[in-house]
Amino acid sequence: MTRAFNHLIAGPHFARRFGRWPLSPGDAAATINDVIFARMIEPDWSALHRRFVAKDRAKIEAQRLAPALRTAETLAVIPVAELPSPEHLWARLQPFVGRDAIAKPGHASGAATFLRHAPSEREVRALHDLARRDYATILREMQYWRLPKTIIVEAMVPARASGPPDDYKFHCVHGEPLLAQVDHGRFGAAWSRLLRLPDFAPLDDADGLVAPSARRGAGCCACPTLPPWMTRTGWSHPPVSGWPRRSGSPR
Repeated sequence: MTRAFNHLIAGPHFARRFGRWPLSPGDAAATINDVIFARMIEPDWSALHRRFVAKDRAKIEAQRLAPALRTAETLAVIPVAELPSPEHLWARLQPFVGRDAIAKPGHASGAATFLRHAPSEREVRALHDLARRDYATILREMQYWRLPKTIIVEAMVPARASGPPDDYKFHCVHGEPLLAQVDHGRFGAAWSRLLRLPDFAPLDDADGLVAPSARRGAGCCACPTLPPWMTRTGWSHPPVSGWPRRSGSPR
């Protein structure tokens, strides 16, 4: 899959989402979305990059660089080659049903299946179907290309609220974090914020830390709470050395 071909396939998806064709990152009118698009369609992601994309190996690599880092416990890594049908997958998931655990593809994004209660047949089938695919071919996100196909079962990260914890993503260029993305309620009434680093100011001046009305009506706080290792004045820990040096957007 060449960059030019990926551009042709993924470009229309970008245009539908943002109302225009993607721009070169060097264009004066380019946005962070153009930067991410340009990087994701490049097929030259290194083996190290891809180890940070595969969910089971990413935790190992991160803890190698930062031994004090805590991660969600990996309960199982199931090769998709051992799962010829959704029924086989269900048999492998049954020991974890009733626990605070989640199953998801280790090489893709989506089909998160919570195991606190028995998932439906539809949920198991959707997880199996996505896990069998080469996720890179969907939107040409080449960081997923040729990753080993697995389903990872992880312990849930404890959260103060009844729903899943907020999700924090850091968009980096040459190993330096430039933007923090905070996703709230990913599996319900979702809303997201994009913050500049290192001061965590809103990227858009019109972003006033106000949750959508649906979230406020559900009892959600209007302003997200930053985790203890983040502060409004910058990082509370020095950057970790040894990160991959190419630009990208870790997931």
